Amino acid sequence: MGLIRAATGAIGGTLGDAWLEAIESGPMTDKTVCVKGRMLRPDDRRSSNRKGSSDVISNGSRVIVQPNQFMMLIDGGKIVDYTAEEGYYVVDNSSAPSLFNGEFGESLRDSWNRFKFGGTPSHMQQIYYINLQEIKGIKFGTPNAVQYYDEFYQAELFLRAFGNYSIKIVDPLLFFTEAVPRGAAEVDIADINEQYLSEFLMAFQTS
Repeated sequence: MGLIRAATGAIGGTLGDAWLEAIESGPMTDKTVCVKGRMLRPDDRRSSNRKGSSDVISNGSRVIVQPNQFMMLIDGGKIVDYTAEEGYYVVDNSSAPSLFNGEFGESLRDSWNRFKFGGTPSHMQQIYYINLQEIKGIKFGTPNAVQYYDEFYQAELFLRAFGNYSIKIVDPLLFFTEAVPRGAAEVDIADINEQYLSEFLMAFQTS
């Protein structure tokens, strides 16, 4: 089970007319880190697969990947293929994983070798998207005053700090496997920020 890049000239405005299913990401805000794929216009009368299950992706379905998105094809809870390149793709049950690395080059190979899954398609297939944009404006504040020895004043000072920091996901496979709650349809940074905030504050206090 894998992905094949679809010919751009075959797209046009006929996604719902000729293809079994067309899948795109759910809404992504500037604070969204992961979102589950959804059927494009599932209630459109022209769709040829209006009775399909949300967790079964038909062979031949089209998947849309927007700029700054990392898309993963999940089968039975395991990652079977992915792409970091925007465009249109076809789900092909007979193909091997294509591994479109995009801007990540070969850096994803190690993670892929750790998390890959080989086998025939199961009865639970899903699409997930990781936001590759920098997540900005994450607020922080020191819960307690930070002790600091100032050389100029030759004295111990106690400081409090408040501000913003940002994160950028550089290994989406590892991030999805280790940080994203299983079964979540949408994950914002606020949902998983506690651990990252603790690490940031620890680094801030020791710097």
